[in-house]
Amino acid sequence: MTIKTTRHCGNWNGDHLKRRLVLVAVGVAIVSLLSAQSPVNAIDVRFRFTIGGRPVESGKLWLFYYGWGYRETYTVGEIRNGLVRVRMSDEIVRNEIKPGNMDGFALIVEVPKVGWYRTADLGNFVADTVSALDHLGTGQIRDGLHVVDLPAPAKQRVRALNQDGSPRAGLQLRFEMYVTEANHCGVHEGFDDWREVVTDRNGNAEFVAPIYPLFLAGDFYEETMQPFGRVLERKAGEAIAAGTEHVLRHVWERAPERSFQIHVRNIDGSPGGGKLYAREGYGCDADTEPLASADSHGDIAARFAIEHATELFLARDDREPRAEDALSDAERGQLNRSGQLTIVWPRSSK
Repeated sequence: MTIKTTRHCGNWNGDHLKRRLVLVAVGVAIVSLLSAQSPVNAIDVRFRFTIGGRPVESGKLWLFYYGWGYRETYTVGEIRNGLVRVRMSDEIVRNEIKPGNMDGFALIVEVPKVGWYRTADLGNFVADTVSALDHLGTGQIRDGLHVVDLPAPAKQRVRALNQDGSPRAGLQLRFEMYVTEANHCGVHEGFDDWREVVTDRNGNAEFVAPIYPLFLAGDFYEETMQPFGRVLERKAGEAIAAGTEHVLRHVWERAPERSFQIHVRNIDGSPGGGKLYAREGYGCDADTEPLASADSHGDIAARFAIEHATELFLARDDREPRAEDALSDAERGQLNRSGQLTIVWPRSSK
């Protein structure tokens, strides 16, 4: 605030100016105090949650907020006989929730032995709370009470198939509600509301839950064809669209290991040295494993599943790794087809 003073006709009274400045300062303090005690964004609303017209006996209403690599929860209220009071304000957010630099907010209604109901992400998690909860089901307002009839849980069918389309029997599957993969490594973060099923001889399984997007946890493999042959990339789960029918078609187990021989030679033709490594996966999911070392004759004998190696390379303790240390597509193709490869390594004497 800028205080502007004006000299009047007659004698200038310094005490008069001081009194005016004090009054202005007191006024500013009062306005600041009132602003702190009266949040602009505030709600205090009663909700009644039902399923099929019957009150939810007990449960919990959560605020869920997530950022780049982490997630947090805050208990908004306990549901008793369907009723819960929803109080939210900027002041509560500042003093109790204290979120950091979060990217998304959503509300979760937890109904024990039934499932979880999640709102869409909230643009303003104070102002949008009431509307978001109303849209979780069929809503109406009675004397200020927001009554929301949540969708009943539905029977959901899962059909698991092998890559060739044949049924996958005896497969244990774990599902949870899909929440977010918005983090550095793109790993799913959920609420651990797990549902486990085992497929029958026809590859089928069933469970009952509210209809919402799911996340299938567990390893399977995505098959692709590269110039050097078949590749099986490991996937640590997948997001599944909301619905009552879910068809899962993947390679569910690792390829069998095979025996390989690599003959390492120096540039002058003498037996070479080094160790063979295999890298599986990409980014945060990558894992590098030593397979075998060259013997005194420069021969490496290793047993592994070449389909799972995203990269094969040679290394030595006395030498810094280089991009040229990786097997080329042609070299890898020969190794895959014949099981043997002769390679001059290091590629140069430098």
